[in-house]
Amino acid sequence: METREDIYYAPSFENSSEKEQDYLIFHIPGNPGLIDFYDPFLSILHTSLSASSNANFHVYGHSLAGFSNGDKHSGASTQLAGLGRQIEYVDDILYDQVERIWDGTKREPKVILMGHSVGAYILLEIIQRHRKRVENKDVKDFDLIGGILLFPTITHIARSPSGMVASALLAIPGSTKIANAVVQALTYFIPPTTLYSIIKTVMRFPEHAARTATAFIKSPDGVERVLYLAKDELSMITNDKWGKEVWGAATEPGTNSKDTINSNLIFFWGQND
Repeated sequence: METREDIYYAPSFENSSEKEQDYLIFHIPGNPGLIDFYDPFLSILHTSLSASSNANFHVYGHSLAGFSNGDKHSGASTQLAGLGRQIEYVDDILYDQVERIWDGTKREPKVILMGHSVGAYILLEIIQRHRKRVENKDVKDFDLIGGILLFPTITHIARSPSGMVASALLAIPGSTKIANAVVQALTYFIPPTTLYSIIKTVMRFPEHAARTATAFIKSPDGVERVLYLAKDELSMITNDKWGKEVWGAATEPGTNSKDTINSNLIFFWGQND
């Protein structure tokens, strides 16, 4: 089974040139960083937005570095990627996508970032980087108008009950490789179709999620990648490290002089977050 490196829902060609504005909704996945987990959500989002507004919506999401076995992006690596590398990787993908839409439509897209779990942390890092680049006039000044943070993990995750358990286990030398080897041994003789049925039945996953989870478990180093990134998350996601360039986004103008509306950060929390 192969997982996709990205998902893109483009505007309908019908009357697209007559609409006044293009928006890029750029989704950043959590850990494990497989965009296939989010496919139905992104599809419904695109359909709903397109039906309710006189604008062109480009809904795009990309797997994190190294997670998709179909990843052909030049920035992907076979090496394990920690949180810092993932931030750089997603940042590059975002700028590539903005440039692609801008060149294709000949219009500047307004950009809304959306991040789930650790993807929300990456989102805040990208906002900070973008604002600093714009201030220094280092980049083409596209309009980053806001971010949507879904069940964000942005401070002190090692202090949570699950975080404390994970920190203790991941502190064991070689724990990521050991866990990966155990999973590989347990599933080696299970055919993918059988593993899919087990995951779908036991975990009660919908079909798309069961397929993605099967491909992930059957990949040679998927579990190690997840745990390697999680270990980095536990050590890096501590104090609130962002200043006015991020938290000011809720009340101050956006990233460039062409903005006519305020940037916003919108948080969605779970009951037990």
